Amino acid sequence: MDVSFDKADVEAAGSAKPWTHRDEFAAEVDTEHMADTASTFARAANEARNAGELAERATRIGQQAGVRNGAAFVEDDRIDVTAGGLQGNGEGIDNVVRMLVRAMNRAMEAREEVDAQIDGGNGGAGMQQVLEHNSAAAVQTWERAQQFFASQPAPSLIMPAPAIGSGTPRFNFNNVEYEGVPSDGAWTAPPNLPGDIRDSYLNMTADEAAHADEEITDAIRQYRQKLAEYGAELEEAGYDTSRGPLDIWRSDEMAAFNGEEVKKLLSRGNPDPELLARYTAGLDSIADDMNDKKGARPPTPEQQAYLNAFFGKVGTEDLLAAGRLKGPSFEPFQESLANGVVAASTGPEPLSSVREFFEKEPISDQGKDGHSVRLQAERFGDFGALMGHASITPSENFSTSLINAAIDAQKDHQSTMPTFEKPPLEGAPQLLSLAATNDDAAASFLSDTNRINRLLDPALSSSWADNGRAVGDLMRAGTLPDDPTFTPEERDKLTAGQTLMQFVADNADDFVDHGRDFPPRAETALADIVGHDEYLSRLSATSTNEMDRQLGALRGDGFPLSHADRGDLFSVLMNGEDQTAEQFKADAGDYIEEQARRVFEGADGTGTVTAEMRQLGELSAAVTNAELDMAYQADKRDDERAEQRFNALKTGLSGASVIPGLGGQVFGSADALSNLMGDPEPSAEKNDQLRRYTEVYRRGEQELHRIYDAARDTGYRGMDDTEAATVIPRRGESWPPSDSDDWNLIGTTTGRNRRQALADSLGDLATYFQEGRSAEFARGAAVNDFDGDEEVAEVERGGQNGDWRPS
Repeated sequence: MDVSFDKADVEAAGSAKPWTHRDEFAAEVDTEHMADTASTFARAANEARNAGELAERATRIGQQAGVRNGAAFVEDDRIDVTAGGLQGNGEGIDNVVRMLVRAMNRAMEAREEVDAQIDGGNGGAGMQQVLEHNSAAAVQTWERAQQFFASQPAPSLIMPAPAIGSGTPRFNFNNVEYEGVPSDGAWTAPPNLPGDIRDSYLNMTADEAAHADEEITDAIRQYRQKLAEYGAELEEAGYDTSRGPLDIWRSDEMAAFNGEEVKKLLSRGNPDPELLARYTAGLDSIADDMNDKKGARPPTPEQQAYLNAFFGKVGTEDLLAAGRLKGPSFEPFQESLANGVVAASTGPEPLSSVREFFEKEPISDQGKDGHSVRLQAERFGDFGALMGHASITPSENFSTSLINAAIDAQKDHQSTMPTFEKPPLEGAPQLLSLAATNDDAAASFLSDTNRINRLLDPALSSSWADNGRAVGDLMRAGTLPDDPTFTPEERDKLTAGQTLMQFVADNADDFVDHGRDFPPRAETALADIVGHDEYLSRLSATSTNEMDRQLGALRGDGFPLSHADRGDLFSVLMNGEDQTAEQFKADAGDYIEEQARRVFEGADGTGTVTAEMRQLGELSAAVTNAELDMAYQADKRDDERAEQRFNALKTGLSGASVIPGLGGQVFGSADALSNLMGDPEPSAEKNDQLRRYTEVYRRGEQELHRIYDAARDTGYRGMDDTEAATVIPRRGESWPPSDSDDWNLIGTTTGRNRRQALADSLGDLATYFQEGRSAEFARGAAVNDFDGDEEVAEVERGGQNGDWRPS
C-alpha cells in the first residue's frame, strides 16, 4: 500500500491551501512583467506632460517595445530606482514613478515572503520541504513496520496461539501497539496500520500547512494594505491606477480585499474615513474610467470582474451604513462607493444589493405595520443619501430606473405611512437629482405624457422633501440645451420641452384653479424652460392658423403648441408664485431685447424686420394677456361673491322685514331690496376691456425701450447718432426732468410722454411692434368703447376692485 501523499492531499486534509494561495498570488504578481514595467515607466516619464498621461504613455511604450530593457531598475532580482532612470518631465511625474516603483518593490517583497513559506529560504524550511520530509517519513515508517513483522518467528501451524511466555508481535507507532496478524505461515501488519501511519503524517503536515497559510495570508494582507495606500496616493497625484501596464491594483483579489476591508470598517461604530477612502480609491478609478456624458459605459470584462469581486463583499446593509455616515470627512468615501454602485448598474438591472429600492412599492413591500414601514422609509433614505454623493453619470437604463424608483417610493410612502405621522420621504430627491445628470434619460422620460403625469402627480406635489428642487432639476436637464442653442443631437430635448409645455397647457385649468400644483421649486424650473430663448423664439412664432401649425410641426420647423395653448401655458406661469411670474416676465423682456438686437444685426435665421417686430409684439402681449386673464378671473370671483351675498340677503329678507341701515324701512318682499339698491352690476367684463384698451394705447413702454436700446447699440438706421439718442436714457436709468429743454430735442409731439418719445424715435419699428400687440390683445376683445380720460384713468388707478395695476 502506498502511504505517500502530495500537496493536493495535504490541502484536502484541512482547510488551509498554502500552495494554491501561493500560485494564485504568483499569477497576480508577475515579477518578470514588473521588471519590464519599471523600465517602461521610466521611459514614459520622459514623454508624459503630467501624471494623468503617464499610464497612457507607459501602455503605448510597452506595446511598442515588447522586450525587457530595464537594467537601470533591476538589481539582485529587485526593482530599484536609480537617478538615471528618472530624468523625466518634472518633479511631480518623477515622484509618481517613484511611488509606482515602491509599489512594485513591495509586491516583489510580498512574493518573496509568500514563496519562502513554500520553498523555504534564509536557512528555513518551507512547506515543500516539510511535505517531502513527512511523506518520506510515512513511507519509511510503513516499510519499517513491514520489516518488523516479517522478521518475527512464524506462528505454530498446530497451535496458532502463542505459547505461554511468548506473545503476538506488536509494533509500536505513536504510543499505540499494533498486533501482528498471522497469514500464510508468517506475521503481517494489521490492515489499519498503513492508513494510520499515512493519516498521522498527513495530518502533521496539514497542521504545518495551516500555519504556513496563516503566514501567507498575513503577508498578502500586509501587502494589500500597503498597495491600497500607494494606490490612494497615486490617484491623489493624478495617476490612474485602473489603467496602464501595471495591473496590480485592479486584480479581482485586490477588489475582494478592498471590499472586505470596507465591510469591516463599516461594522465599527466610528470607522476611519481615511481608510474607507483608501479602500475605495480603486473602485472610484474604475467608475471614473466608465464615466461618459451620455451615461456610464458598460464595463469591460476586467472592470466587471473587479465590480463583482468588490460588491461580492459589500452588501446592502453595508451600503446603507455608508449612507448614514455624516460629515465632510466621509464624503470622498461616499462618493467613491456611490460611483461604484452606478458603475455596477449600467445593465438592464441595478446592482443586486440595491434592487429592493427599485420595487414598485419599496416602502410597503417590507411590511404593513407602522414600525416596519417607517423602518423601510429610513432604509430608502439611507440609500438615497449615499447615492446623492455620486459624481459620475448613470447609464440611461439606470437613470430611468432611478426616476421611477423615486416616484414609486414617494407615492408608496404617501399612501402607506400612518396619517398621524407622515414626515417627508428622504432619499427620493437624491435619486431624481442623480438621474437628472443624464440629459438623454431625462429627455426620454419627459417626452412621454404619461410619465410627466406621474412626475407631476397632484398627490405628490407638496410631499417632496426638497420642495420639488430635484423635480425641477430633471425638467431642466431633459429640456434645456447645454449651450445657448440646441444642437442637432439635442433634438430629443426640444421634443421633451414641447411635450412638457403641451401637458401644462392641456391641464392649465387645473393648474390655475390649484386642482393640480407644481412642487414650488419645479414651478421655477418651468419658468426657466418656457423663458429660455430657444423656446420663446418658437412660442413667439406660434401660428393662429391650425393648418399652418400642423404643417410646420410635420416639416420639423414649426412648434406644436397652438395659439390658444400658448395662452394657457403663459396663464399657468402668471398664476403661479409671484417669483415665478416675475422671473418669466423678465426672461420674456430679455428675449425681446436680444432678438431685436439680432434682427438689427441681420443675424442668421432672422426674418424681415416687419415680421420680427410684429412677432415680438405678439409675444409681449401674450405675456400681458396672461396677466389680464388672471385679473379677469379674480374680478369674476369677486362678482360671484357679490352676487352670492346679495342673494343671501334677499333670501334672509323673504317676507316683511326691516332692513338695517335703511332707516328702518319695511318691505313686503325681497324684491323690494332690488327696487331700492338695484342688482349688483358685474365688473369683470368692463374692467377687462378697460385694461386691454389701456395696454394697447397707453402701455408697452418697457418693451419699446428694450427695442430702442437694441437699435441704438447696433447703430440700426443711425439711431445711435441722433439727438434723441443723447436724451433718451438706457432702460432703467433716469429720464430728464419734465421741465427740461432736452425734451424738445426728441420732438414737440411727445408732450413729455416717455412711451410716445420712444415710439417717435423708433418710427415704423414701433408701429410694427404695436400692430403685433394690438392683434394679440384683440383676442381679448379690446375695443375703444370709452370716452378716454375718465374711465381710462380709473383703470390706471387699479380698476374698480383695485386688485391689479397695468405694468
